[in-house]
Amino acid sequence: MTAKYEEIMKAKGFLPYNLHTLPAKFIQKAKEELGETDEIRRTALEHFRKRILEDKKLRMYAPTDDAYLIQFLRARKYDVDKAMGLIHNYLNIIISNPGFFDKLDKEKMFKFLSSGFVNVLPFRDNDGCLVVIIKMDSLPWRQYGGNTQIYFQRSSTTRIWW
Repeated sequence: MTAKYEEIMKAKGFLPYNLHTLPAKFIQKAKEELGETDEIRRTALEHFRKRILEDKKLRMYAPTDDAYLIQFLRARKYDVDKAMGLIHNYLNIIISNPGFFDKLDKEKMFKFLSSGFVNVLPFRDNDGCLVVIIKMDSLPWRQYGGNTQIYFQRSSTTRIWW
C-alpha cells in the first residue's frame, strides 16, 4: 500500500517530505517574488553575516550558517536592514524568556512530539509546504501538566522537528 501511495503522490507532482535540493519551480518563484538570484543571495548573506558579527549581542547568540540566515533574508526579501531588525526581535524574545526557551528538557520534548498528537504527512502540498496534522484530543495534557502549552508552542516555533 505504501509503495502505491508514493507512486500516486509522485504522479500528481507532490514533493516528498525530505527535499535535498530546491526544485526548479521554487527557484523561479524565489526569483520572481523575492528577487533571489545566486548573486543576490551570496552578497546579502555576506553583508548580513558581517553585520551580525559586528553586533556585540548578535555575535554571542545568533548562528551564522547560511541555512539559518537565509530564513531571515527571505522573510524580508533580501533587505539586510529589515532582516537585522527581524533577527534582533527574534533573539530578544529568546533572551527575554529564558525559562521558555532554555530550560526545556530535550528528551521530554522528543517524547512529547512522539506521543502521537502531531503527524507530518510524507508529501508536501502543491506549494511545497509540509502538511502537519494535530490531533488535539491526543495531546498529552495530563502528562505534562501546566507545561503542555509551553511544550506545544516551543515545538512549533523551533527547528527541533525537522
